[in-house]
Amino acid sequence: MAKYCFFMLLTIWGLASSAQKLIPYHVGEKWGYCDKNKKIKIKPIYDAAYPFTEHGVAVIKKDTLYGYINSKGVEITPIHFSKCSQFYDKVAYAFLNDEAQYYNRKGQLIASNDYTSVGRWGFNNGYARVENSEGWGYIDITGKEVIKPQFEESDNFNDGLASVKVDGLWGYINTKGDFVIKPQFDDCKRFSHGLAAVKKDKHWGFIAKDGTIVIPIKYKHVQRFTKEGAFVQGDSLWSLFDDKGNAITQEIYEDAWPFTEGVARVQYKSKWGYIDKNGNVVIDFKYDYAFEFSQNLAHACLGDSCGYINHKGEVVIPFKYDKNYGGEFYEGLAEVRIGRECGFINKEGEVLVPISFYSPYDYNNYEGGIAELMTKDYFGPFGVVTKENRSKLTDKQHRELYSFYVDKKGNIYRVD
Repeated sequence: MAKYCFFMLLTIWGLASSAQKLIPYHVGEKWGYCDKNKKIKIKPIYDAAYPFTEHGVAVIKKDTLYGYINSKGVEITPIHFSKCSQFYDKVAYAFLNDEAQYYNRKGQLIASNDYTSVGRWGFNNGYARVENSEGWGYIDITGKEVIKPQFEESDNFNDGLASVKVDGLWGYINTKGDFVIKPQFDDCKRFSHGLAAVKKDKHWGFIAKDGTIVIPIKYKHVQRFTKEGAFVQGDSLWSLFDDKGNAITQEIYEDAWPFTEGVARVQYKSKWGYIDKNGNVVIDFKYDYAFEFSQNLAHACLGDSCGYINHKGEVVIPFKYDKNYGGEFYEGLAEVRIGRECGFINKEGEVLVPISFYSPYDYNNYEGGIAELMTKDYFGPFGVVTKENRSKLTDKQHRELYSFYVDKKGNIYRVD
């Protein structure tokens, strides 16, 4: 889902039970924090306030600058960053005067070495990507530079390896910075379940961690590997392979997506259905569109009407909503949409948040017991904000002015 400071900032990442007691509270034109009973705990003095992470730290904004506070309302850093992230692996990054810096959850600076850029997702598997005038390198969770900046491009570590680019070609290094697979590919992806997708001469295939080709590099496109296998596209149609390089199905699918909850959604003769890792059809091809399973339910559509089915293909929630690319269930709730308006339902189909709001994201969900929505005022025709006035606001200003948080009971944490 698209949520961080300039994307990540707005993400609600796994709120801990202690932090759940504090909910961003939109009061008039300012933001603060309250408890579940809407009793103010941190005064609404900020122009934006974001959820607390499991590490007990939140991002706040005054005017155009950002900083961090703890759950006691203490500003643990100055509010002087041009952009910043939430905390990941107990560390967050922020930009001060175009210099990337890393901070711990006490607000202490742990890494600053004339870095001009950082990897989008911060730390992953204990390492983070950083860039300076020499290129891309890596630091560890303490801020120590473990692989000096030297690469043209890089990606995060996964399965013990990271892809890096040298002289226009991609290869893979280990956590010591040694090449395990020398640069030779035009493009590549992260390792997953022991295999990685690589590209040569406009074609894709899969290699093992020792560089051995498992699935020939001859396909137009590929999907990521899961424990069940991966889909590859020939000239036009897709087929399924296992992790030994065996073709499980022929090239018969018009579209195919990675496995979730043991099944994959695929399109056959213009209709969507689901297959298992052996290529057996487990839910018939009868849907005009189908989404991946989450919490044992999948969003599926017949014509323009969409609902939810279970793993047996039974309709659990009637087909009466619009297609929603962010309609997966998280924490027992899913966002549903009718026209431009959205709300949330539970797995029994009960509407817990009325379908009368606007979603600030293409993919929106509950995390840590709360979700972010926006008032109808954002639309213009529904309220006081005219099209002319809205055109003068940035997308982030829209969110800061008109967004609010809602809990699983439908309680709205906003007072105009």
